[in-house]
Amino acid sequence: MTHFRSKRLPHRGAALAAVTALLASSVAGALTPAEAATPAGTASAQTAPRWSDRPHGFASLDGGTTGGAGGKVVTVTDQAALARYASAEEPYVIRVAGSIDVAPFGSDIDVASDKTIIGVGDTGEIVHGELHLNPGTSNVIIRNLTIRDSYVEGDWDGKTTDFDAIQMDSADHVWIDHNRFEHMGDGLLDIRKDSRYVTVSHNQFRNHNKALGIGWTTNVRTEITIDHNWFTGTKQRNPSADNCAYAHLYNNYLSAQVADGDPVWTYGNWARGRTKMVIENSYYDGVRHPYQADATAELVQRGSILKNAGGRTDAWGEAFRPRDFYRYRLDPAAAVPALVTRFSGPQKTLGTNTVLNVPGDYASVQAAVDAVPAGNDGTVTIRIAPGTYRAKVLIPADKPNLVLRGTGRHRSDTVLVHDTPAEYGGSNGSATVRILASDVTARNLTFSNDFDEAAHELKGEQALAVKTTGDRIVFENTAFLGNQDTLMTDSPKLDVVSRVYIRDSY
Repeated sequence: MTHFRSKRLPHRGAALAAVTALLASSVAGALTPAEAATPAGTASAQTAPRWSDRPHGFASLDGGTTGGAGGKVVTVTDQAALARYASAEEPYVIRVAGSIDVAPFGSDIDVASDKTIIGVGDTGEIVHGELHLNPGTSNVIIRNLTIRDSYVEGDWDGKTTDFDAIQMDSADHVWIDHNRFEHMGDGLLDIRKDSRYVTVSHNQFRNHNKALGIGWTTNVRTEITIDHNWFTGTKQRNPSADNCAYAHLYNNYLSAQVADGDPVWTYGNWARGRTKMVIENSYYDGVRHPYQADATAELVQRGSILKNAGGRTDAWGEAFRPRDFYRYRLDPAAAVPALVTRFSGPQKTLGTNTVLNVPGDYASVQAAVDAVPAGNDGTVTIRIAPGTYRAKVLIPADKPNLVLRGTGRHRSDTVLVHDTPAEYGGSNGSATVRILASDVTARNLTFSNDFDEAAHELKGEQALAVKTTGDRIVFENTAFLGNQDTLMTDSPKLDVVSRVYIRDSY
């Protein structure tokens, strides 16, 4: 059954008609508007996240940090697969699904350059192990993971093991975002030995002695942004920044500091050596020595709130102006506790929608489709920049849960086009875009087959813009331009349900 609800548009040439609003096409069954308008993995406007999928701060400079963009997307559920893909020479986007128990206890998992490691939802965990970035490692994103429990009982000072959650030595362009670090063997996060262009954002550092250490070098090279993190139940290194060229701390929340009677090594932020540190709009609740600086360092603080806090609050020198390096948005300090406790750490909506960019991450739409794993079990959005892409696109049946989205202001800004008639391969061969998979959504795009019959002395030739055979296909704000059977919605067999929902399209 086919239902139309159409609105007449002005004519643009003889006998031209346009169907707008809704068209539901099926071999059997029906797709409800609610099912079609809200594909799996799509969040409503009320629950849209406040964060970006692109790094900010110092990790965004000097070429930026893209992680595994351009590589294949893989999902791992065990240590062997995580170790294999994380250490590979090629770029990978590595989705961690569920909890991975690392053995032997406290072992490293080496992370090579050009990797994104991201937890799927809020259940991705690495337990009893460390992610380690060796010297020379570059361009790494680690997001939305819980890394926990390599603590050796009785070793509160962390002097007998070096089981950090993440440790990097002389690495560059690293983004650590939306993770939870807890109860490890030494520090939670160690950024060491001249590591550069690093951003640490929206993480939780919990229940540990030493949270975040930076430095272990006499050089003054590290540039680091630390924002919207929650340090709770920690004692020191929140962070300790040793000989950083630039350390920008803003909108962090420090609470429930461990009180073990140590008057010196219980503190909040410490600018050590020749560090230049700027602190803005942070919130310190029950913190001894909220922020302090060596005499050789420079520390500027503005806009922060201290509650039940005492001890050192050093501020001297001019440090630097963060806005000379990058743009950023400051939240009011009074709002920081509520914002950070809600939005820091692993999030249910992160890692469930992998974003691939064309161009940039991938040279073509087909290359981005090829990067999606067979049997794909999470939403993958392919963002297509404005332009005309003259190439055919095939979405195989084993690559469901894709979203193709044009990023221009209008659907006409992003065009997928080719010029093959049915004479050279039938309806399948003529289609510019073939969608064999189910659960595919296309938004804000134009699909075109611009085959010229007159130039080839042909008449009545099929020249499809799109052919679909998958189920639960959604087109929103799309245009289809072709010669005959411009859009062909089909199914692989007569007894197989293939539903298509079209809205606000031409």
